Amino acid sequence: MQDEHRELPSYEEQRAFVALLDREFPRLEWALRCRFARRLGDIGIELVVHETERRALDFCHRFDPARPLYAWLRGIAWRCAFDELRRRGLALDPVTLGELAAEEREEDEELEAVKLALAGLSAKERTVLLSEEPGAALGTRLGH
Repeated sequence: MQDEHRELPSYEEQRAFVALLDREFPRLEWALRCRFARRLGDIGIELVVHETERRALDFCHRFDPARPLYAWLRGIAWRCAFDELRRRGLALDPVTLGELAAEEREEDEELEAVKLALAGLSAKERTVLLSEEPGAALGTRLGH
């Protein structure tokens, strides 16, 4: 297997990877809650989040930086969620899987609509919309 031949990351690379995970996990947890909260509850979601983080750290040497980190993490998270559902004896019947697939398609369509809307904004408008800076600091940085 090609993954087995990849060199394990250095301590500094692992720390950088953890910083990337920290940026992605709020979005990932939100997506898990949207998809699985009804079936797993809050504690189940927390278990899945922690297991996803553990697996991501254990297999960080398998991550391909040329690919989106969020997609890689989401794949791990969904497998963890399915594992937790099976552990609880909750069936993954075709109807449930169909519902999850439909929800995924809806999320993808919504994401594309947001990307399209953002593409129609100027760079300054996108900065204002997406910034987490306080208003005054952002205004100063943008020259207002």
